[in-house]
Amino acid sequence: MIMAVIDEVVKERADGVSLKSLGYDMVGIDEGWEGCGQGAHGTQHYVNGTPAVATAKFPDLRALVEYGHARGVKMGFYLNGCACGERTEQRINYEGDVNFTHNLGFDGVKIDSCGAQKNMTLYAQLFNQTGRPIVIENCHQGQNFPDGGDPGQMGPGWCPYNLFRTSGDIINVWDRVIENLMSVTQFLTPKPRLPGASPVSRPAEPPIYFPPTPPTKNRTSPASRPGCWAYPDMLEVGQMDGSGQTSPQQSADESASHFAAWAVVSSPLVLGFDLTDDTRMAAAWPVISAKRAIDVSQAWEGHRDDPSGALVSSWLAPTLPAVVAGCGTACTCVDKNVNCSRWAKEDQCNLNPGYMHAMCPQSCPSTANQSGWHLAADGSMVTPSGDCLDAAGQLPPKDAGLNWLRTRPCDPTAPTQKWTYADHQLKASNGLCLGVMSHWLWPQPMVSLLGCGSRYTNLTLFANGTLRSSTDYGCFGVSAVQGPLSSVWRKPVPGGRTAVLAINAAALPHTLTINVSDVLGVEAAAGGHDTPAEAQAVDVWTGESLGSVSQITRVVRPHSNIFVTLG
Repeated sequence: MIMAVIDEVVKERADGVSLKSLGYDMVGIDEGWEGCGQGAHGTQHYVNGTPAVATAKFPDLRALVEYGHARGVKMGFYLNGCACGERTEQRINYEGDVNFTHNLGFDGVKIDSCGAQKNMTLYAQLFNQTGRPIVIENCHQGQNFPDGGDPGQMGPGWCPYNLFRTSGDIINVWDRVIENLMSVTQFLTPKPRLPGASPVSRPAEPPIYFPPTPPTKNRTSPASRPGCWAYPDMLEVGQMDGSGQTSPQQSADESASHFAAWAVVSSPLVLGFDLTDDTRMAAAWPVISAKRAIDVSQAWEGHRDDPSGALVSSWLAPTLPAVVAGCGTACTCVDKNVNCSRWAKEDQCNLNPGYMHAMCPQSCPSTANQSGWHLAADGSMVTPSGDCLDAAGQLPPKDAGLNWLRTRPCDPTAPTQKWTYADHQLKASNGLCLGVMSHWLWPQPMVSLLGCGSRYTNLTLFANGTLRSSTDYGCFGVSAVQGPLSSVWRKPVPGGRTAVLAINAAALPHTLTINVSDVLGVEAAAGGHDTPAEAQAVDVWTGESLGSVSQITRVVRPHSNIFVTLG
């Protein structure tokens, strides 16, 4: 399979262009090569530290590396993985991993967080001692950026890796893509802006939440920079059909917004779909080959403000109503961290909603309407918004994980809107029950349809119209702003121009406006210049000149974008 992917990377496509010629020049092996249990004491490592290989699937790793090199493709490896789950850290295993990777000739290595070897500084020192350069990825799920846990360590001159994950794993769900994107914001500017979501480690129940990351001390340049790139995980471009529920157009819009966002925050661009799937390649090609967007990705104007990109603004736009759980006037709760009140005063409820609403519910009460639940005589479950609970409202239907349960207009003839309430369970006609639980993919508790009979689906429908979970997640309500943040981003590009990206993250169309003075004013002020009132605008996707503009206003489809350069 990997050999076939290598062939796709070098294959010439439209106008003689290949993925390799565009810059996609490395193919990486991920989970699956390890010989779990074959090593000492049932581990993956032999006594001398050499890792064991699942030879039935990977009979000759050296030959695979040579196959890629013979075609001009660099090859990436994977260490400290999740499949084997080793629990005891040993220096000899670090040495064995490094020697094995080096001797096979790999050019890059992704180092995961599930095994015991997590000291990135030691890994980097040992790789450097081999005398051959290698691209190192810190894949620690948005944790352990510095080995000692002090964000202040991430100053100039310290970075024992070339790219570092700022988030948990990405999946082809729109909400998750945007949550991963927001995790990178704190690393883009000298004075970091706190991220829009906290990471959740996996797998754990109850989940392990991490508090808001404190501002990095004494940083004079962005932590994300050449040789040390912040990375919100690979691209899901080409397989966003898992969350494009309304039409192929929405899937295409999601892929385009996703790619543009990774470009404007200087994230490494790693393709995550099957390159041998001609249908997916045809859908992805217009996006992943967009030269002007790639140019934005590759730009880093070090002498200008925020060269790695920066978040200009973000907001929760009205979207399709969703069922949520939380604390509010109908359902009070208790904070679980002594710092909650202070963090709330620092606007962390908006900047870091996942952690804050899960751990600081008293300081960040839910704004969702929680009163008015009513089980009608015909079996319809009327929600506080006046719509009805619908078992078909869970989106996206193709994905195995949790996702928001959307309400729908009441339809007495719809079997998916028929519910029964007994033994503290609200059961749908498909046999599943309304529940709330946490999942490592999401930074906050998620309301979904779950298997009946667990504490997650145990709830009480009170006569006053409230519906309370027996967990500590509070009462069920309905929110019209539950979902990812819409946003505007900027990044300086060559020629004195600035790339600007506006994303409508909501599931409804919205009018978005890019004001020239807003996005160019920061840099103008830093340079002692007057804020320009107008600028020449060029559409990044089409190359069309939009002329001299003071603002750009468009009605933007759900999950679509405006992507321009100004100058």
